[in-house]
Amino acid sequence: MTRPSLLVLALVALSACNRPSSSGQGGGAPSATAAAPAASVDPFDAVNDAAEPSVALAHERGVAKGEAQLKFTALTLRVNRADERLRDRPDAARSDALSRAHHDMIDAFHAVESSDEDTFEAARRRFHGAGRTLDRLLVDLGVPAAP
Repeated sequence: MTRPSLLVLALVALSACNRPSSSGQGGGAPSATAAAPAASVDPFDAVNDAAEPSVALAHERGVAKGEAQLKFTALTLRVNRADERLRDRPDAARSDALSRAHHDMIDAFHAVESSDEDTFEAARRRFHGAGRTLDRLLVDLGVPAAP
């Protein structure tokens, strides 16, 4: 399910302000006898109130994407150290496993980066799983995480 854009929410709020009044004068303008300040609605408040949950979710996704970027960078640096070790002691099977795990983590990271609200959680779980797999392989290769 997609969320309405801010433009749609603004239009809905504005149309609510322009509904005919109960006095039949139309246009939403208060009559001379009506209490004007209490009946006025600020369309920007309506848009902001409706957008608050989506802003919070977007912030959460942004923070999670930033954390994924940090984890991606840290794991990639460790992969580079493991590659150096494997050059000193060639081991084709371990090198292939490291390459596959690294590429899986890269693909999962790109899925997180390009995810939307509907696919974000699945992409994030995939990235964390690929990161754990790569981390275990790096520890086996003697490249533990920095303290």
